[in-house]
Amino acid sequence: QFNWLVLPQLLLSLGISVYLVAGVYAFQALDKDLAEKSFNEMLVFEISTLATIGYGDVSPRTTAARAFCIAFSVAGIPLFLLMVANIGKHLTKAFWHLYSVVVGKKQLGALRGDLKMPLIVSLLLFTSIIVIGSETMAHSGDETLVDDVYFSFISFATVGFGDKVPIVDTTLRIIFGLVYIIAGVVAISALFTTFNDWLRKLHYLGRRFRGARDVQVWMGGRSMPVSRLLTIVGEEFNVSLSSRHEEEEKARKRYLMRKATIAFLTKLR
Repeated sequence: QFNWLVLPQLLLSLGISVYLVAGVYAFQALDKDLAEKSFNEMLVFEISTLATIGYGDVSPRTTAARAFCIAFSVAGIPLFLLMVANIGKHLTKAFWHLYSVVVGKKQLGALRGDLKMPLIVSLLLFTSIIVIGSETMAHSGDETLVDDVYFSFISFATVGFGDKVPIVDTTLRIIFGLVYIIAGVVAISALFTTFNDWLRKLHYLGRRFRGARDVQVWMGGRSMPVSRLLTIVGEEFNVSLSSRHEEEEKARKRYLMRKATIAFLTKLR
């Protein structure tokens, strides 16, 4: 089970690594300006492209390089987003496993649900990465707390104004920079996803849920309304949902009739 969880992620990460390295040589072969850039600078350019940050300090200049950049992005961005989503999913599962160990094994059953990381945990994770990066990540801006946090946030939020770019003049810095950007994108994605759930709860606060019978769900590889799914479940367990509903309605009417009769007789007395 561990191999089935880890092996696909390792293969995906290896595939993206090979994709990035091959992309560096392709870009440099198609653009003489990019050929003058270092390997580290080209890796940051590719990661910022696939993460849709786009710092702007490095960009293709020739028509061939720009055409290749389009093809490179069309294939690479979904791969990068898939890697980020998988890391976020495994990180969430790891948290709930740890939580289950702490509070007791009886909570392990909840791991079968589509759980998300709690808002406070997502916020602490994102803040921790920001704090670590502010102390260790080198960039072209001023060495102030505001500039450090600003650089990290515009990178993780994929804003990328280009006024501050990472410095990757050593192998250690390029490795840390790539890991830092990927970790930050994962953290801010988890934070925004959790925060979005809270906003949706506020949006529907106080509203009555209507139209449940027409909501489409996936079952057995096809889409169907909830009403149809309930009918199938009733047939599976030999229960007629419509008959049961009619019986409940008749029982309710009998109760109201008895209540009205008792009230009428009370008044006559």
